[in-house]
Amino acid sequence: MKFSKPVQESADDFDIEALLENWPDSYYEERDPVNRRRLLDAADEAGLTPEDNAVRRNLYKKRYGRERRGIVQDNYLRMWMDFTFFVRNGNPKRSLRRDQAKIRKILKDTGFAEYAQADERAQQLLYRELYHLAMLYISVCAEDKGYNAVLLGFGHISNDRLIEKIEHDFRDVAVVLPRDWELAEEMALFTRAVSDAFADTFKGRERIDRKE
Repeated sequence: MKFSKPVQESADDFDIEALLENWPDSYYEERDPVNRRRLLDAADEAGLTPEDNAVRRNLYKKRYGRERRGIVQDNYLRMWMDFTFFVRNGNPKRSLRRDQAKIRKILKDTGFAEYAQADERAQQLLYRELYHLAMLYISVCAEDKGYNAVLLGFGHISNDRLIEKIEHDFRDVAVVLPRDWELAEEMALFTRAVSDAFADTFKGRERIDRKE
């Protein structure tokens, strides 16, 4: 999947009618939350995939919430950061049950718990939203000067090192956290979506969900 626009680009400069011809792929190729909502609204008005759109809209609300002064918060990216924090600062041997409860609440608040065990179609729609999250994370990391900077911000790491850094982040949230916090079965769809996004982007590299 390739994103059609940078996150910062205006929501006023895209052709909804043309994008609807590629529905629903166009929805998952769009990075900007406002544009995604506009596409979803237009698809509903055109009567495209109404049953699937009901799930998409619920996931949209869980992911982005309300727009405030043109700013939309991505709760899925916040979930990713929360998972990273657990891995790098937590201790499952000391606080497993407490942390599991916190992680499960995050999964519930983001709509994951609602659809991960639903029918196959709903699971696929959740999978695509999680895949979108992982692809967004890759794009942001590749574009962020701070993420790919070397010591004190002078210069940038090589492309191979950048991929290794992204791979490390992906393994933390999609493999290490589910495994060490004993949530591998509950988070299997999350692990698969993130692993597939990495594999599809970085062809030829070993999957992050490989057997250890």
